[in-house]
Amino acid sequence: LPRTWEEIAAGHLVIAQETLALGWWEAIVIARKDDMFTLRFRDYPKIPKFIRHRSAIALMSPPAE
Repeated sequence: LPRTWEEIAAGHLVIAQETLALGWWEAIVIARKDDMFTLRFRDYPKIPKFIRHRSAIALMSPPAE
């Protein structure tokens, strides 16, 4: 899991906002360009990939050490 915004890259797991009504879901980063991220939902791989601004994604909390 990335620990900072600068570490987020392809293959990382984040939380992405679907909509205000549907909430936030785990997503895999496909690509990053500046503050824009191309993602796919982890648990719904058949749903097409989508793009979100950094403000619509969140870092996962790392496991306790």
